Amino acid sequence: MKKKFTVKIPEHYDADDTRRLILALSDSGATDITGNEGVVIGKITKQSRDTILGELNNRGLSHNIKPKRTFWKQENDTGEMEIRDDRIVEAILGIIAIFIFPRMITTKLMDYYWFQQFGLEDIVFMKNFTTFIYMFVAIFIIMTVVSQINWKIMKGWFQKTYDSKPDEVSLYYHIGTVIVSLILSYVITVFNWMPWLRYVNRVSFGETDPIFGNDIGFYVFELPFIKSVLF
Repeated sequence: MKKKFTVKIPEHYDADDTRRLILALSDSGATDITGNEGVVIGKITKQSRDTILGELNNRGLSHNIKPKRTFWKQENDTGEMEIRDDRIVEAILGIIAIFIFPRMITTKLMDYYWFQQFGLEDIVFMKNFTTFIYMFVAIFIIMTVVSQINWKIMKGWFQKTYDSKPDEVSLYYHIGTVIVSLILSYVITVFNWMPWLRYVNRVSFGETDPIFGNDIGFYVFELPFIKSVLF
């Protein structure tokens, strides 16, 4: 299947330069070539596309030939295939939408309706929910920053150790770290948001432990949080 292409002729090109360009494009496999009003129009096939694209790029001419694209990669100006950043974003959003949000939303909706029966949706539920979200986001950001620092350290080592460009595995590394960060952030938050909430809202019981001399509130509010952090 042939596709049309258009090449803009630079102002410094004269009739001979345009003629030579048309001849070079024809030799490269282009067909139905015409030139007028500062442009050259023709048709290319899949087989001739790379050759014609190389000819135009070598001459520094602007054209409308679209770069090659696969699901994960696209062709840059030099003809090399590089990873598409937009696919990384789509993959991350897809992972969040499929594995994290549905369970979180259904669980929280059940909690909301339960607290609503007692008129506590604003006092209790919203405080619990916002604490959960803040902790989840904070842990995820910390883990993401750590993974980025780790990648910068690994990048130079990877390039020296393996016969491959770091960018070739960058996509898989970033997607993998996002998946792991999301899962770990969710698990850590599930087991630690309540101890943290009790800790920041701790109060004194006014009674002391006869053995260690600690306020009873220490064992109810502070000790569970310390244990969750250490273990």
